[in-house]
Amino acid sequence: MNGFGFAAALLAMSATLPAQAADALAALVWKARPVVVLGDGPDDARFKQQVVALDAKARLLADYEIKVVAVPEPDAALRRKLGVGPKGFAVVLVGKDGGVKETWREPVAPAKIFALIDTMPMRADEVRARK
Repeated sequence: MNGFGFAAALLAMSATLPAQAADALAALVWKARPVVVLGDGPDDARFKQQVVALDAKARLLADYEIKVVAVPEPDAALRRKLGVGPKGFAVVLVGKDGGVKETWREPVAPAKIFALIDTMPMRADEVRARK
């Protein structure tokens, strides 16, 4: 899938995610780095913009072992778990250890997410192991 096709599918799938988002995060511990995109509702333009920007970097997402968890509707329990307020757009990078590594309140360039991950010791270990 390319371009907006994947993003549209992700947006459609994410409509069912809020009730399961916390479980999805728990299942990813030590397996992947979740990037949680939180919206204020299905019409949140920043949410859509962020999902499309991430979709455009699908190969790098796989290389960095990132799983995008898109949650367009407010989910109070998930937001508490991630330490963000009950409303508003947010992007949260969660480490493989399950801890919040960074939170952005505006859409963030995927390159900035990758650069942050590159500073993490676990990422350095992964890169060394691949050589």
